[in-house]
Amino acid sequence: MARQQRSSSALVVLAIGVAGWLLLSHVAPTFVGVVNPAAHGRVRGSTAMKGFAEEFNAWKSTLSADEAKQIAEQAQLAMDKKFSKTDEYTADLPEEKQAALTQLLGKFVEVKDGEVEGKDLEAAPVRPEYDALTKLMGDGSNQKRVFSLENHIVEIDRVAERRYQYALGREDVLKQRDGIEMYPSSPSVEQVKFTLDDKTRPAMKKALEVAAGIKVPEEIDATKFKEELKKLSDAVADPSKTAVVLGQSAAVEELMRMNLQKALNATAEGMKADGTYKGDDTWEKETKLDVTIDLFNDIFTKWSASNAEVGLAADSYKNIYSNIEKETKKTKADVLKEVWAGMKAIGEEFPPLDEDMLTELAKESATPDFISPWGTADKLWKSVAVDRFGAKYLIGIFETQEEAKMAYAEWKKEYDSNFGVREEEYKSKTKIAASEEKTDAAAKDKIRNVLKEARSNMGYTA
Repeated sequence: MARQQRSSSALVVLAIGVAGWLLLSHVAPTFVGVVNPAAHGRVRGSTAMKGFAEEFNAWKSTLSADEAKQIAEQAQLAMDKKFSKTDEYTADLPEEKQAALTQLLGKFVEVKDGEVEGKDLEAAPVRPEYDALTKLMGDGSNQKRVFSLENHIVEIDRVAERRYQYALGREDVLKQRDGIEMYPSSPSVEQVKFTLDDKTRPAMKKALEVAAGIKVPEEIDATKFKEELKKLSDAVADPSKTAVVLGQSAAVEELMRMNLQKALNATAEGMKADGTYKGDDTWEKETKLDVTIDLFNDIFTKWSASNAEVGLAADSYKNIYSNIEKETKKTKADVLKEVWAGMKAIGEEFPPLDEDMLTELAKESATPDFISPWGTADKLWKSVAVDRFGAKYLIGIFETQEEAKMAYAEWKKEYDSNFGVREEEYKSKTKIAASEEKTDAAAKDKIRNVLKEARSNMGYTA
């Protein structure tokens, strides 16, 4: 229960956020998508992709059977040399179909005067700058700046890694044993800002009323849920509030997007088949919303259980390390005997343990002197040195940001010290080049003298 109590607040936010977004999408369809990308940063990529897929499929449905076959062949055989020489390869769709596709793409890709997102379509391709290193080095007199380093402190989320470790193993077991996949359990939450105005505020109030009737899964503190729901309702009722921010569960949202239309179609067809369909008006105003809420309850309850299972497993990994008792009296011999006994219990027979070996192992404690924070910490910090060429050098992994910074500072001192020695040996690229040129000139003179002497000995005077 400890895990559930700690995460109940976050789950409450998820429940309210998803319920609000979902119900609003059906109580007031015009409300969905009010987030302005310019004002609020970004819109989920899945939202844009979903809209494009729907409109593109709608455009494809306008094609005749021959036109659909034509574009399918052109796509599948694009790299076929024989096909590229046929008329089918260069055939175009009717102008009105092409214009419709261009208009569709224009909604998702901004095209202005031969440019896409500021890039000139006719511009020559960017070629690599082959003398970039020479330009960067200059005459070699400023190598300290050229080879300067930056310190990057990277956060390591050990809770997320433990969750991923369990979910990955659990998924593999379920696939091999039962042939099924694990139900999505990601706790990822996205914050979405909803604008409140004369049209959207009543819709939000209605949505919250419906959300209040949703059955709260066992993993969530029902009292806390109601308190948070009331706070949100009060904020929506406050005329001075122009917007509210809701947390959406990415996993639940994606499942709703993938399954909602299927559930609605299946329910409508079933009702029409058994004669309980009361008409389109009743379907749109009542039944459709009931089906949506039922689907949401089912998905959210299953997701909550899966999320709690993964969270508890991740906590158990941590507890294994946290509960190691340094004062334990067990020796390595004791542990080895327990392993042998355990293997025998499951039907595995091993040869008897050597008594001399057990005598030696009995002198060594089974408990490590140092317990790595990798097993117990929720967050760790990785200190990395990055040079101007993008190469990365791991300094170490630490429990605090301060330790990570201090470790880099110590490492940087040693780096600068060694670099100073190098600078003394090679003052500049110019001096190195001059020395090489002088050596080359002396070698050339020596070769000329040898050739001149050989020609003289052979009787050549020219």
